[in-house]
Amino acid sequence: MPGFNFLIRDDFNVMYPDVIFCTGGRWGTRHETSGAIEVGKILVLNEGGGGTTDSLIRDIREGSIKKNTGAEFYIATPDNLEEQLKGAIQKARERWEMEGRTKNRFTGIIDILEAQMKCKE
Repeated sequence: MPGFNFLIRDDFNVMYPDVIFCTGGRWGTRHETSGAIEVGKILVLNEGGGGTTDSLIRDIREGSIKKNTGAEFYIATPDNLEEQLKGAIQKARERWEMEGRTKNRFTGIIDILEAQMKCKE
């Protein structure tokens, strides 16, 4: 069945990470972000990249997304990208504490990202 592998990939891309970064995109990105919103994920949306990510940002600002699923949005621009990523990671850690976790499945990757951010300071 055409597209079936994309659906499976999209499910994995949505279910495992605690923070999802989106930029640009087409139908697959829209499908992933819709799934992420539905299950209450934390999304960092890169504004200005075009595609479905900018469309989603417009929907958020216009109040078109009515269902409260617990999803949280961090809208990033080149000027505040690092700040938004740090905020999203902090929010993920707060959620881990509420759930009794100390890390997520990809903590090693987050540690590397944070180390790189600190090197820039």
